[in-house]
Parts: sequence; structure tokens; C-alpha cells
Amino acid sequence: MKRIITAALLGLVLLLTGCSAQKSPLENVWHEDFSDTPEVIELQNTGTFRAQQIHRADNGSYYAYGPTGTYGDTAEQLIFACSGSNYSADDAEDLDAESLGQKLKEQYPSRMERYYTLEGDTLWLYDNPDKRETPDVPLTGKFHRGAPKECSDFKGKDYFGNYSESVKN
Repeated sequence: MKRIITAALLGLVLLLTGCSAQKSPLENVWHEDFSDTPEVIELQNTGTFRAQQIHRADNGSYYAYGPTGTYGDTAEQLIFACSGSNYSADDAEDLDAESLGQKLKEQYPSRMERYYTLEGDTLWLYDNPDKRETPDVPLTGKFHRGAPKECSDFKGKDYFGNYSESVKN
């Protein structure tokens, strides 16, 4: 009797582990090579995302803002539905809700379609099906997998503790 119960339990465990959801290779934190206003995108397994564009203020401090919402993906396309916003600053730089809302409306439409190519730890995002680069379009370009401090290309001050600990110049 013990053998039958043990075999049944072992079979149940094997069945359940074989049915677990596989993690998408897109689920991670992705950061852009350092530029004047680099972007960081966090794609979560819950189908939600958070993006931030990093800015340097006149006083030398950093602040970041961007959309939050949900995303879905197919074999070559990501669709972002923006439903909220996020903001962080490492100093007294402060944006009021109205200014932040206006900046987000100017830069991020409520729905964005992005075509992508994934090559190892590099994610390319494009705003067109021909996969041509289009500079200065939000959520497009070359992104690296992982927190910004894990990439030697990252030269910014910090990302406000959202994705990594403080990184010095």
C-alpha cells in the first residue's frame, strides 16, 4: 500500500512540475546604453511593466519618470498599455502631478506597439515592423538585460534604488 501511495505522490509531483508556467525571456529589467536620457524598462511576469527615462537636472541631480501599465507579447511584438506613471528623484528636484502628467502625455501614448528582436542579453525595440531604428522615439533602441550596475556601459550616477544600489561615476 505504501508503494502505491508513494508512486501516486511521485507521479503527482512530476505532473505538477511539468505543468508550471515557463518564464518568458522578456521578463526582466532592461536598461539602455547610457545616453543623454537613458531608459530602463521592467517587464514583470504578471504582465505589468514600469519604464523610466532618466534626466539630469540643472543642479546636477537626477530625476526619472515614465509610464506604468500592462504589456502583452507575441513572437515579434510587444504592446504596451500605459495606465499610470512613476517618478523618482535623488534630490530636491520635484515635478508636480500636472507637469508630470503633461510630460508623459507628450512622450508616451496610451498604447504603444513595439517590434522586437532578442539576441541573448540584448533586446532591440523598434516602432515599425521593418525593424528600422528611429532615434528619439520612447521605448525603442538597444537594451541590456539586468540592473544598470551590471552593465559596464552604464555611466550615470544612480537609478534611485529602483533597480540597483547607487552607482558612482
